[in-house]
Amino acid sequence: MEIKEKCEFCKLKLSDHDCGDGPMFFAILILSIFIVSLAIITEIYFSPPLWVHIIVWGIIIILLSIILIKYLKLLFLVLHYRHRKK
Repeated sequence: MEIKEKCEFCKLKLSDHDCGDGPMFFAILILSIFIVSLAIITEIYFSPPLWVHIIVWGIIIILLSIILIKYLKLLFLVLHYRHRKK
């Protein structure tokens, strides 16, 4: 997921504010805790076959990863801008 070169409204150069791999780390951490907890609860209460787990959790992981990484990257960009050296 790439960040635009400049903000369309304020013309701020966004390419100077690199957040690196920080958002990916937190997305993996948050998603792994959330998905594993839900998968265990689902297994305990419903006991679906393995293929149901693979399909359901695979789709949920992909969708939540895309959404979460997008917003975490935005959050890191804002924090980097707010706490930059002037």
